[in-house]
Amino acid sequence: MAEGRATIPAVPITRPRWYDRPGIVLLLGGAATATLVALAVLSPAGTGGFFEDLYVATSAGAVALALAVLAHRPEPGILNYERLAWAVALTGVGMAILDLSPWLGASMSTLAANCLFCCGGVLAMSEIMPALYRWLDPQTLVMAMLDGGIMLAAGVTLMLSAWKGNDGGEGLGQLMMPVAAAALLASAGTAATAALTFRAAPALRGIWCGIPGASIVGLSWMMWIDVAIRGEPRTSATTLLYSGGILILGYAWMTWSNAIGAGKLYEKIAGALVDWLPIGAILLCVGFAAVPHARIEGVDAVAVGTAIVVLLSIARQRVLIVRER
Repeated sequence: MAEGRATIPAVPITRPRWYDRPGIVLLLGGAATATLVALAVLSPAGTGGFFEDLYVATSAGAVALALAVLAHRPEPGILNYERLAWAVALTGVGMAILDLSPWLGASMSTLAANCLFCCGGVLAMSEIMPALYRWLDPQTLVMAMLDGGIMLAAGVTLMLSAWKGNDGGEGLGQLMMPVAAAALLASAGTAATAALTFRAAPALRGIWCGIPGASIVGLSWMMWIDVAIRGEPRTSATTLLYSGGILILGYAWMTWSNAIGAGKLYEKIAGALVDWLPIGAILLCVGFAAVPHARIEGVDAVAVGTAIVVLLSIARQRVLIVRER
């Protein structure tokens, strides 16, 4: 009976090798980073810089490699992992360029590092923000974008005010990099508002890990810019925050999910936070504007930021009125 039938050759099922598994790559990179951090801490005074350079490169390289593995899988991913891998690689190279200051000069290495960090941040945000907003209907999208704009403008205003309070830098040119770093830090609030708007499922992964990851990396960049303007070398706290933040971001992007949260309690909490977070940001900006603070070339950056926040809040209120009608 079996005569004349074509036999289908058996195809052996091969398990992916360890370097084809992005989770293992990230885990090994995190373990190597933690080991190098321990060696840097335990090293005699003045000799830990070598290990700091190594763990910065290790953390960024591990995240970029894990994302590149995801990007080359045959099944489509939720995010463009190749773009995110390039974003992480650019920031890692930016941190590494700071070590070339003896040959490039302090100003040249700082400028190149800032440019690479900016490019990496813009590349990542161009992928993450559409992923956060693409599932909203047009009316909700307008409201979410206004709320996100309020959070971003308020965050930049508050961070810039705190930075100016600690630093005596002069000139509008020196203000651009702190604004960019503050925007990266404040983007965490924008992401949180968007995630709450479309009711992202609460979990210790994905979006909710990306928010603290972006905050840590942004804080690291702000601290680095602060010491660079003062003419001081990169500190251990800056490199440690960057390495930890970039590993958290890598884990967040690799576990990204569009799952929607369920439950009446979560619905109430998310709705309340979406309503009150922008209002709280407006009140904080107004409070900071009332406190004495420095001016830059005669320009009150805090007042300008507060004015933008107030204008966005007026537009938000107008949209609410139109929707009610």
